[in-house]
Amino acid sequence: AELERLAADQERAGSDVARAEELAAAIAAYASAREHAEAADAAAAQARQEYQDLREAWQDLLQARLDQAAAELAAGLAEDAPCPVCGGVEHPHPATLGDGEAAVTREEEQAAKAEAGRAEEAFEAARREAGAAAEEAAGLRARGGDGDPGLAAEKLAAARAELERARSAAGALLETRHRLEGIGEELAATEAGRSQALIQAAQAESRAESARAQAADLEAKVGAALHGFAGAGERVEALTQFRRLAAAAREAR
Repeated sequence: AELERLAADQERAGSDVARAEELAAAIAAYASAREHAEAADAAAAQARQEYQDLREAWQDLLQARLDQAAAELAAGLAEDAPCPVCGGVEHPHPATLGDGEAAVTREEEQAAKAEAGRAEEAFEAARREAGAAAEEAAGLRARGGDGDPGLAAEKLAAARAELERARSAAGALLETRHRLEGIGEELAATEAGRSQALIQAAQAESRAESARAQAADLEAKVGAALHGFAGAGERVEALTQFRRLAAAAREAR
């Protein structure tokens, strides 16, 4: 149970470290992301103003050209030739440009329109860039990116220290368990050796008891063989004389 508790502590400390690292990373990235978002927003605003100015200039040229359409048509009239608008061959009062007014050509108007179109594309690109930068900054802020960097660093250091403590405690417990298991194995081996020694001692005692019994039986038999004789030597002498007498009797026959 203790090892399971330490494992849970280690897992919880690891999660705390991961969260603290994520917060520190968000704070570190938020500052640059905010600066980028502000710069992108300013660039988009400038691009929008340039587009609006160029579009207005093009519309002014377009309106001037429309206003000068009659004078442009009049410039192309020829004597006794029909008017392309009314069909008349007489042109008593052809339209003219005002004093100091310059004619706007189609090429000028189309060039201004194309320039305004390019400015619009640049503005749209800048607007998308600003939107993406603002979204990134907002995401980092939602993850705590606008927090205190110093406090985040302290929390990260504390979380890492707690994780190291949990790992050390779990490692120490595992080492103790391994040592206890080793001691248990040594005790088991010692007990097995002791049991074997006891078995061998019992077997040796049994053999000794059998030897003592055999010695006692032999002693009894020797005692019976020596019955009536002073000792073994006397009995041996008697047996020798008996063998001699028996041999002499066999020869006499």
